[in-house]
Amino acid sequence: PKITAAGGYNYLSENMQINMEQVKGSLDDVLSKYGVAVANEIIPIETSPEFQQGLYNSINSSLSKLPAYNVEIDNQSMPTANIVATQPIFMGGKIIAGAKFAKAESSEASYELIKVSNEVTQTIIKRYLAVVLLQDVVETRANVLDGMKEHRNEAEKAIEIGVVPPHVLLRADVAVADAKRKMKDDQNNLQLALLALKSEMGMEEDTVLVISDKMKYHLNTIALDSSLQDAYAAQPIFGILEQK
Repeated sequence: PKITAAGGYNYLSENMQINMEQVKGSLDDVLSKYGVAVANEIIPIETSPEFQQGLYNSINSSLSKLPAYNVEIDNQSMPTANIVATQPIFMGGKIIAGAKFAKAESSEASYELIKVSNEVTQTIIKRYLAVVLLQDVVETRANVLDGMKEHRNEAEKAIEIGVVPPHVLLRADVAVADAKRKMKDDQNNLQLALLALKSEMGMEEDTVLVISDKMKYHLNTIALDSSLQDAYAAQPIFGILEQK
């Protein structure tokens, strides 16, 4: 509820006057009828309607000849005051709407949390799988390098006994150097992938992180329709749109 109070004061230099020109005809009519009523009370006998109408016309004719004098109000000071009290009858609409809005915002925040969690999980999985794949690549590079070194040693022995020409050893040395370079590049890529994974998981750079998984491939039959239905049902974006 609310109560409002206001006050004021007006002072006029002259008394107000009311222009009677607009109401003189009505006043003449009232006074004429009043005169007829007074006459009926004074005259001892009952008068006829014709007599009453004639009397009315005579009084009204006399009054119409008088000028319309202005009525003066003998008051120059006019204080004013008002008090307004407001009592709301029903405030539940705003409360109910606010509660619904807050509930929708809360649900939207929950879906937003799921969305962010899914995005972080997806990124970590990608970083993790990149590390696992590069570990396998580096291991394969090491095996290739060992094979190239063995080939180089065999070529050197073959040259010593005169089975192959000397330039074969040169080609073997080039292959070993190329295998070392590729393995070094993949080792650097593996270190970068590990740093990216640690950063995504909020770990320090000097933290020792040992991953023992291997990249394994196997055939898996997945029903596309049911997978799409599960994806739509678990997609938080649709929940956010519904709450909005």
